[in-house]
Amino acid sequence: MIIERALRRQLTTLLVSFTAVPVTIFWIVQIRTIIDLILNNGVSPWIFIKLSLYTLPPILPHMVPFCFVLAALYMIHKLYQNGEITILWAAGCKPFSIALPFIQISAILSLFIFVTTGWIAPYSSKNLKYEVFTIKNDLAKGLLQPSVFQSPTENLKIYIQDIDFGSNIKGFFLEDHSDPKQIRNFTAEKAVIVEQNGKSEILLINGRITVFPRQNTNQQDSAKPSVLTFKRFTLDINALDTKSQEDIRLKSKDYDLLTLLRPDENLTQSLSEAERTKFRSQAHQNISAALAPLAYIFIVILFFIRPLAPRHFPIKRIFMVLSAIVSLKLVTAYFDNLSETHIEASIMLYLLPISINLIGGMYLYLTNRSKAL
Repeated sequence: MIIERALRRQLTTLLVSFTAVPVTIFWIVQIRTIIDLILNNGVSPWIFIKLSLYTLPPILPHMVPFCFVLAALYMIHKLYQNGEITILWAAGCKPFSIALPFIQISAILSLFIFVTTGWIAPYSSKNLKYEVFTIKNDLAKGLLQPSVFQSPTENLKIYIQDIDFGSNIKGFFLEDHSDPKQIRNFTAEKAVIVEQNGKSEILLINGRITVFPRQNTNQQDSAKPSVLTFKRFTLDINALDTKSQEDIRLKSKDYDLLTLLRPDENLTQSLSEAERTKFRSQAHQNISAALAPLAYIFIVILFFIRPLAPRHFPIKRIFMVLSAIVSLKLVTAYFDNLSETHIEASIMLYLLPISINLIGGMYLYLTNRSKAL
């Protein structure tokens, strides 16, 4: 029990160490586009932190199992290098006692990956798309280019004379064609971008609104424009845009496990047969991904937890373990893609890791009963 607790504590520490660096590197690569988006749209630091965190859950299920394998191999190498493995064999420790901490942590990782792929990662992916859509279509914060006519949508034309770092605009003009019955021009001497109820609005100062009725082909007399002057006027420019979050096209990876298995009636009606197959395939991919840590660690056990008690670390077996795990990952990826068009192929997503787990468990059971250590 003491040995198992010491091994488990040491393995947990190594897992954290081996996971932190590669995950951080991949995370930084992922947020490069977010950094550009933040810089170009003047979003607050809190939004940047939130978007950055949204990019993290989707990459964890792919990286954590490999990091765990590297941590396990390093720990086994240390056991050989320090002579601890020889002491454990000499003390009468059975293979199961040494393998148990590895299996326990891999089981915890399997549960973590199941929850992450099933709910956390889809939630993050979907909300990241919504947040990016909102930022990109926040027309008020998009007014950052002075002395340039801009057309953020086909119905709007915007011009500002100048803007400072504090979002204070000098010389504002907007032409709105969204109403089929009239054209509106907004002009103001000054304007300020303000936050109201979590969205950006433009406060116009000392300006006027000119409304031009659209001409009817049967109308002979030209309609006169109407002019309204104001000292202060709040313009919700985003309300003039016809785009909404309903225009976002979500993929199967953006839905949680329960929705993938049992989509609601409205979602089912909007999906084609091919898309429904992708939904079922994605559900099987999410579930089977949780089997990876156990399968990987049993491969390590098959190569290293053996009743031979060699004094020197068998370095060649590292390449054999990594080759076996990479091969399993490639084969799994192949059946992932195949199951998106042929759902019956998804059975291989379970058959491969379960077979490895059964073989590894049986091997561990047989060697544990043996006295020849």
